[in-house]
Amino acid sequence: MRQELLGNIQKEYFSTKFTESFNYSADLYVYFTIFLCLP
Repeated sequence: MRQELLGNIQKEYFSTKFTESFNYSADLYVYFTIFLCLP
């Protein structure tokens, strides 16, 4: 039971971290594109 709980917490943590880093790189990509499109 305890092991299962730890596993779930770990899974949640990693998926959250992954989502955050993905959003971060997506934002960078958007800013970079806007920067390139400016005259």
